[in-house]
Amino acid sequence: MFRSLHIEATIQYTITPETPVSIRRGGANPVDPGSPDAQVVKYWKAGQWVPVIPGSSIKGVFRSRGEQILKGNGLSVDDVFNHKNDSHKATETRRDSGQQPYDRGRDLYDQQCAASKLFGSLAVGSRIFFEDAVPRDPSAVRLGLREGVGIDRLTGGPAPRALYTYEVVESGEFTGRIVLQNFELWQLKLVVALLQDLHEGRLRLGASTSRGLGRVRVVQDHFQLNCLDYRDGPKPGRRPLRDVFGRSSTDDLEWTADLLRSRAVLEGMEAVEEFSQSLLDPSPETVTRKSAGSERR
Repeated sequence: MFRSLHIEATIQYTITPETPVSIRRGGANPVDPGSPDAQVVKYWKAGQWVPVIPGSSIKGVFRSRGEQILKGNGLSVDDVFNHKNDSHKATETRRDSGQQPYDRGRDLYDQQCAASKLFGSLAVGSRIFFEDAVPRDPSAVRLGLREGVGIDRLTGGPAPRALYTYEVVESGEFTGRIVLQNFELWQLKLVVALLQDLHEGRLRLGASTSRGLGRVRVVQDHFQLNCLDYRDGPKPGRRPLRDVFGRSSTDDLEWTADLLRSRAVLEGMEAVEEFSQSLLDPSPETVTRKSAGSERR
């Protein structure tokens, strides 16, 4: 699955908080008694501590929301807390019984649920990679403090000595990248749908999202599709593309195959949004019409 690179997509985007975002690293600064009890995640850059949105935090909410979408489309998603049907055990059992030829990599991948095929599991690697979202201009990032109090579960009132403070990101622009490798078309469509959910507020980042935090605005700045043979020029033939969201024919996806046979770069919000909407649009005619106006080079 990963021994050779065939197709790669890179999505570069900008996240702007619409409500404060709190992605905490936990624990006060031991050398600063006045620091908040929970601080936002930061890393050291250019002589200062800079807030960052970890790629792991973005991937976590994407997988959770992605599983909901996949289940809603009638696909099974494995229970991560139930190991009775562990894919590795099932594959080893089939190999030992000699039922059919054994290809560990292919068998493991085929055994995975739709979510694990994209985001990975203990048995297979991930096809999607999330980079940390870093500030476009660190000086423009504004941090704030909020207070919280623990609740006594017996009385329903505030617990004694349970007041705490936590840090939030109130403003700023954070740029990040998502990279998909050797993906299927439905996986690219799912990622675009998740970015749209994040932009529209159906998906939030960080802690305390049920208390109003974590809503962000997302702008897709750059969308690039590559395949291995773009260095040598297009080759004859068409790549097999599969759509698990109900279509039995890939005739309406010919333009996508043509696009992936070479290199395509879409820059600017309008071009990227147009391409993203063409992936989400269920009408083949609309997809063909919109794709014809995409910039290729």
